[in-house]
Amino acid sequence: MAVSKKLIARNPGDGCRLPPAKPREMQVLTPDEVQRLLIQSKEDGCYELLLPEIATGLQRGELLAFQWDDLNFKAGTLRVERQVYRANGEL
Repeated sequence: MAVSKKLIARNPGDGCRLPPAKPREMQVLTPDEVQRLLIQSKEDGCYELLLPEIATGLQRGELLAFQWDDLNFKAGTLRVERQVYRANGEL
């Protein structure tokens, strides 16, 4: 932005290299850890919010986009058609 407003002649970041991305190994909870987490979530009052995330394996953005119309109680199905994501600092 400073270059475009002619405050500086060139971007000092040009030519810089980003460090290589290090792959992170997925950490999975053991069955005992899941049980303890669900017990604690009941005590904390957030069981209903946490259970679908653990039970389905869906991403948080997909879970946050659920609407009642996505649930079919008779068929026991759940449609995943949307997700919440951050764009330009807004959800």
